[in-house]
Amino acid sequence: MSGKHLGVNLSESHVEFTILSGSVKVFHQSETYQGKTDQDRKEAVRKLIDAHSQLSDDFENVTLAWSHEQSSLVPAAVFSETTPKDIFKLCFGSAIDSSNVDHNRIFELSVVNVYAIPHWVKSLFVIKYPQIIMQHAGTHQIRKALHADAFYTKATLVLNKDYFRITLVKHNKLEFYSSFEYQSAEDIIYHLNFVLQQKELLGEKGMIEMGTNGSVDRKIIDEAIEGLGKIQHLQKMKTEYSEAYLTNSQLLCV
Repeated sequence: MSGKHLGVNLSESHVEFTILSGSVKVFHQSETYQGKTDQDRKEAVRKLIDAHSQLSDDFENVTLAWSHEQSSLVPAAVFSETTPKDIFKLCFGSAIDSSNVDHNRIFELSVVNVYAIPHWVKSLFVIKYPQIIMQHAGTHQIRKALHADAFYTKATLVLNKDYFRITLVKHNKLEFYSSFEYQSAEDIIYHLNFVLQQKELLGEKGMIEMGTNGSVDRKIIDEAIEGLGKIQHLQKMKTEYSEAYLTNSQLLCV
């Protein structure tokens, strides 16, 4: 084996490939793709893979984070009494092929993340990389948030093109997990401030970290960080941008 790790961040319109050798990034490609049907999208991503010979190397580990807004955490005990399909239908309705519903167990929290991932994603990437580990981006975000600096209040925001996901951890426990739509940095600031207020965490010592799935203009992140820095009751929280957040979070699942 090469000792190299291929991390893939994939959404419905964007794909990001990163090859790591140890902690060193040796290849990175970020692309948008289009397609009216699942077959179109599959072929579009396949062409992007075929266009870069580095993606056909021999990898020790291959991981994929599927970014989608619809994701629900349920206690493991509840999950064992029902099915992923029923949970997804209850949370998001039935306007989706039930065969696309999947789940990740997060054993350290005794919860299960239920979500849907298109069949074409699995068929394309499993054939190309049989050893691949595919999980929802929210699963990776939770593990990464709890991995370090999780005693004091920590808010982690991972931005996608049209929505972002917030996790809140404190005292090494997950306090909040949800997604919000946004159009501007002001929307991001508003939703985070509202969540912290509802959880009675305003004025707490801690940190706010921000990352992306690779599809977001850095400008909006800089604007959000600048705006957060002007809020008086967040002065005890250090705010920073974490480059390649989702890619680095995938290292925790191998």
